[in-house]
Amino acid sequence: MFSCECRFCCANPNKSLPVIEQVTAYTCAKATAAMASLRVLALACLPLFAVLHADAKTLLGKVKRAAGMGVGEGPSVAKKPKYTATVPGFTPPSGDQRMNEFMAVDTSGEFMRHLYIEEGRTVCASATSRNRRPTSESPHSDDVVVVEGMLRGRPETRVHAMFDGFQGRHSAMWLAQNVMNYLNDLRDVNEEEITRQFERMDGDLRAANLPGGSSALIIFVRYEKKPTEARVVGRQIVPEGAKEFTSVAEALGGPLMPVVAMNFRRDPRAAKGIYTIHVASLGNSRCVLKSGRTAIHLSTPHTASSHKERHRVQAAGGVFTTVNGELLLGGVVPMTRAFGSFDFKKGGQGRLQQDLVSAVPDVTTFFAYPGDDIVAGTEGAFAHFRSHAAIAAAIALYPVSPETVLDAAKAMVVNAKRRKVTKNISTFVRHLPESRTRSQKMLEGTSGENGEEDFSIDRTNELTQALQAGFFSFLLYYP
Repeated sequence: MFSCECRFCCANPNKSLPVIEQVTAYTCAKATAAMASLRVLALACLPLFAVLHADAKTLLGKVKRAAGMGVGEGPSVAKKPKYTATVPGFTPPSGDQRMNEFMAVDTSGEFMRHLYIEEGRTVCASATSRNRRPTSESPHSDDVVVVEGMLRGRPETRVHAMFDGFQGRHSAMWLAQNVMNYLNDLRDVNEEEITRQFERMDGDLRAANLPGGSSALIIFVRYEKKPTEARVVGRQIVPEGAKEFTSVAEALGGPLMPVVAMNFRRDPRAAKGIYTIHVASLGNSRCVLKSGRTAIHLSTPHTASSHKERHRVQAAGGVFTTVNGELLLGGVVPMTRAFGSFDFKKGGQGRLQQDLVSAVPDVTTFFAYPGDDIVAGTEGAFAHFRSHAAIAAAIALYPVSPETVLDAAKAMVVNAKRRKVTKNISTFVRHLPESRTRSQKMLEGTSGENGEEDFSIDRTNELTQALQAGFFSFLLYYP
């Protein structure tokens, strides 16, 4: 009898097989021998294949050099970009003729312009109003708001920004129109990367040779479905590896709070996820987190009222002058950190050794629960308050919900005007919902001095196209 030693034929190689199984075993043995022979042949041919590949590569290099191309280059065919946008990087306010003509006659800040956006996990609104003291040094329409922006490759992150210009609107407008291009280059949303992009923007703004300057408040909001752990002080997240840390609450004169380890997996309020909020600020715009009847400051203003900022500027040779009851650097600049104002920076006309006006932002990180709200505004929105506590107390009383974000944004403008604020006033309110909405809506309009709506335009189609493109920013400002 024939015995098969092939493991595919029989579990017992020494077992005698029937005739039909003998044939099968014989065939498998032959196949195994053939495969072994092919393997030996392939190994023997490897050196030959290597020589042929080297000769072909050398010949290709000669052909490319003869054609005037580098060895590593291919034919001069345009590469397909990684991202294909069907809309420009920024979208200005509506060009509706009726609306713009209506706003053009507003020379005393009687009206306001507003934009409402609803999509995904975003329900937000912004309102802006002109100042009531137009002069050659402070013309109309200095504020420009990026109501919402989306970064390429980060579908869960939304960007909101406010730029409050001084000595003209030119710098604020340039920053709002270009900021998303710089933020798209962020390798990560952290202090180091954001600071690097701020320095790039400030350098390019200098090259653009635009007058004046601008404050900046940029808010990154990202939803996290399954958060894990973090070291926190209240709602503020302590950066990993931080050796020294001062919370925003402490910087504003609040009590010293301990750093604790937060396990979100055991937090019932985080059962539906959390929102991570990064705030990068230059100047005197403010951002506040509203959670129920509690308001938490997310940023600190950079003005002469800050002992830390005043000491830094004076140590570098800066002088503050009181103008109309306000301390201004050099009698001109209302803040100690800003984009622009290059006469107060190294390389300007004064040949300074240090920047009196710094473009290095404060970057803070906070977490919020679903149902919380973000409230922000330029200097004019909070000019009538005398303390940080008063601002927090007032914001805590605003009734914010998905249905009232626009009303809240307009109410902040109305309240500032009623208290005789003559500066530009811009506000932003965003609700952080518990779930994603399937609807999409974008409405732009104008309102009177009491907040009653005059015009409204549906721009939802523009929002839908922008979301499909995966990269956009919608701006709000006066014509």
